[in-house]
Amino acid sequence: MFDELNALLDDTNRSSNGSILITSFDFDSNFLLEHFLSYALKNSLNCVYISLLTPFSHLKHVQGKMGNVLKTADMSTSLPLMFIPLFSSISDQYFNGKSTFTIDDLCTMIKQQIIASPEIILIEDLQILRHLLKYSDEQILLMQRKLRDIFPNAQFITQISISDDENDDEKFSSFLINMLKRIHQKHLFVRSLSTGATKDISGQLTYTGPSQSRLWTNIIIRQCLFRLTDRSLNLITSAI
Repeated sequence: MFDELNALLDDTNRSSNGSILITSFDFDSNFLLEHFLSYALKNSLNCVYISLLTPFSHLKHVQGKMGNVLKTADMSTSLPLMFIPLFSSISDQYFNGKSTFTIDDLCTMIKQQIIASPEIILIEDLQILRHLLKYSDEQILLMQRKLRDIFPNAQFITQISISDDENDDEKFSSFLINMLKRIHQKHLFVRSLSTGATKDISGQLTYTGPSQSRLWTNIIIRQCLFRLTDRSLNLITSAI
């Protein structure tokens, strides 16, 4: 769990309304999902990890480095994690003769595999739904809405990588990305250095979220460089 990232997000008063969007361009942002999963496990929060690519064995390996022991992908009283291998489940259904999946089918499949009321729901890279399952932007947004209707008390943390064709004058904006920003309260954007990574600098991170000031409501933007290792994330806020 990365303490400096917690301080950046100022999540000391975590609530179900504090949904977080993770976007990335030319950098793997899975380390952020691993951080939030570790946060949930260490604080005994019922957590659902909806995997579209990552196998449970990989989560187990990475979480072990972060001090969390994962023995099974099923929800248990000792470790409140529910791992849903969504893409594998969809693949199995295809082989059993079901050739199409509506958003209702997808949400039902997720709901049926959750056996406890989740407090945090982590959703892996939505680009996989777009490019491999050919879901439209509207369908992906509909899935987000339906899942929030099914689990109204859960904090949603959603990941999506940004493709080259979504680069609009370096603002990385598209209809889907912009709409996802609107329905999430906080946004973390990760990208590599334009000059390439160095020994001391891994990439750039930008945080956008609501101000915690009691005097006014405003949006704050914080930019920093970061250094990522297997067990730590160091933010260099004075570099930008």
